[in-house]
Amino acid sequence: MNRDAHLKSGSSGEPADELPDHSPCKQFRNAIYGADVIPPADIKADGKVHRFSSIGVPGKRSGWYVLDCSGIPAGMFGDSVFGFSQTWRADVDEWMDQRLTMDRKDKVTQ
Repeated sequence: MNRDAHLKSGSSGEPADELPDHSPCKQFRNAIYGADVIPPADIKADGKVHRFSSIGVPGKRSGWYVLDCSGIPAGMFGDSVFGFSQTWRADVDEWMDQRLTMDRKDKVTQ
């Protein structure tokens, strides 16, 4: 079964709602999902390569990603079986708005 069939069959992997809307991890997960790949449940922004099942089948770990959030969040993801990869960079405006809001909250609480 191809990945489109898995996505249409109701496999899990839809973007998680527990993350803030503008968080880099949620933006990255949405980008993976938008490329018709089932994203991993947990995304680590540590700059290391992580493998996951891109079609929702346990044990089939052909999907991969790298995400680094030290600076402007950026990453790359792909699938080694389907032979594609895609780069990603956070929406800088949303990211900056989030950072400025966090900085303001920190100053108010000090």
